[in-house]
Amino acid sequence: MASPPSLSPGALYYALYSRGDGTFHWAVARTFDKLHAKNTAGPWVFERVVEDSSAQPSTICVMVQIGRCPPSCTADRLGELLSAIPMAVPDASREAEGMFTCRVWTTAAGRAMVEAGIIACADVSKLEAEVRALAEAHDAQIILGVAPFRVHVSGLSK
Repeated sequence: MASPPSLSPGALYYALYSRGDGTFHWAVARTFDKLHAKNTAGPWVFERVVEDSSAQPSTICVMVQIGRCPPSCTADRLGELLSAIPMAVPDASREAEGMFTCRVWTTAAGRAMVEAGIIACADVSKLEAEVRALAEAHDAQIILGVAPFRVHVSGLSK
């Protein structure tokens, strides 16, 4: 298998991890600083963890660059902003979403970063669809273990 691709320092990504069944765990990443909602042992909670770049999880499917951190966006500031996102379906999404998931949280994180001026994106829902399509196109290779994750730059955000 080829070496994993390089990530751009200071870039922000949506990171999708293959679950091996056609679905994905969704997260926000600042290089290998992973910020996400998880519920492995009870209720949904926010977690920020720095992943070891030399031991990347084999389940990373795609990392889609959604912008770059401006100088005012330190890792701590980003963590504070995203940790404040409620672990619930946002009111604006109640009709479309049946339940809270890591994808719902990641989309809310995208909207929070737009509102805070960290990224520019006219339509976070279209960004979500773009990222999902990229992950779905590469998922079989991740499941089979024949290729490393892919890095893309979104055409919908910066």
